[in-house]
Amino acid sequence: MAKSLTTILLPIVAGITALAATPPPTAFAHYKPPAVPKYDVIEGVTVQDLDFGKIANFGGGRVRMRPNGKRIFFGRVEDLGGSFSPAKAILEGEPRRPFLIHSPSFAPIRKSGGGRLHVTKITSRPVRIGRLDSAGKATVTFGGDLHVRPNAEAGRYRGPVRFSVIYF
Repeated sequence: MAKSLTTILLPIVAGITALAATPPPTAFAHYKPPAVPKYDVIEGVTVQDLDFGKIANFGGGRVRMRPNGKRIFFGRVEDLGGSFSPAKAILEGEPRRPFLIHSPSFAPIRKSGGGRLHVTKITSRPVRIGRLDSAGKATVTFGGDLHVRPNAEAGRYRGPVRFSVIYF
């Protein structure tokens, strides 16, 4: 069965990448390169952005968004109400095919006109390994920790977070 790699870009529309492995350069006249694995393109669509909601900053802290949608506040940040949600992506491919999710450890986000924050401890549900259902679909949710500096400027911060999904 061919392996595949899908890159999902959140909160922007999903970016799908198909990779082709390249054999090492020939060092000897009798060298025979190993077979090159075939990579399939599998569909991955972002249907919901990772949204931490409206937050009041009283001196810096963190907001943890769990993949199940629960938020936890640390430090001197508080909830100002409004909507919030974990990110959600729908994967489609060959029925019952297992997959592995790889999340980045760090993702910077920016405010138009300046200002930067970052997200760490990015997690998913299912955690790391999942399987497409009998219809060839799976829903994956993502969360993470938003770090708010004490002097962070007020505004709307946005940025892409790349997740890779490897199918077996």
